[in-house]
Amino acid sequence: MTSLTTNPEIRGYYKKTPITALQITLDNFDVVKTFANQQECTPLDKETLSGTIETLEGKMTYKLGDYIIKNITGEVYVCDEEIFKETYNEII
Repeated sequence: MTSLTTNPEIRGYYKKTPITALQITLDNFDVVKTFANQQECTPLDKETLSGTIETLEGKMTYKLGDYIIKNITGEVYVCDEEIFKETYNEII
């Protein structure tokens, strides 16, 4: 199976339907902003290690290690790292 994207930071995962996801790191805000379709978002605060992103359901807070998920409709939302790893398997 091939990757869903050419950016090595964005990996394909699946549950019932394919999604793409990007894990939040200390230095990938530009990739996050592009991945989130230029939705309003703030970079990680260096003290709290959290930021925000505007989603269809309102402003969501993310923290270091969380995943930004884009589903098949293009909706972008935040998922806790532990929940993400228990829910999704990477498409290889």
